[in-house]
Amino acid sequence: MVLTFVSDSGAAGPEVEIRTAVIQHFGSLPDFRPTDLIRQQDLAAVISLLEKTDVPVDRFAALKSRIPADSSEIQRLNTDAKGRQFLRKVADVPKGYAGVEDLGSRPKGARDLRKLSNSPGGEEMIAYMTTTPGGAKLMAMTPQGKATDKPAGPRIYTPSDLYKAMIELSRADARAAQ
Repeated sequence: MVLTFVSDSGAAGPEVEIRTAVIQHFGSLPDFRPTDLIRQQDLAAVISLLEKTDVPVDRFAALKSRIPADSSEIQRLNTDAKGRQFLRKVADVPKGYAGVEDLGSRPKGARDLRKLSNSPGGEEMIAYMTTTPGGAKLMAMTPQGKATDKPAGPRIYTPSDLYKAMIELSRADARAAQ
């Protein structure tokens, strides 16, 4: 598996260790692709690998709230082959995972996601909802899901997102230590 990351030319210390741990963990998962949706347990596995290094890992646990919970509709789709195929197509859509997560949080969203994942071209509907003014209007007309606390920072969906978030925290810690 090949993971691509933002350029880390000249990266040293924690950044190399974080990159190595992310690649090692996700590279060990069978049939895992670089744009696949990650789970909260993946964060725990990467942290476990980093605990064997000199990288301070205390703050990384806070990233868990930024990864969709196992009980979320997007993660439920991720548990079966057909749902995973749908999510792999959605991964290529701008804001695709965010659109699926948003739709899944709405009333009858689970039903709608199952229909989309079982329909040819279901990912095209997600693309419409996330990239067009008409899709935005459609989502605005759909009843909102229950209010949830928004975690600080952007959502983490892929190994690359996780790597970036861990690097940001690591750099913030390094600046604070100076």
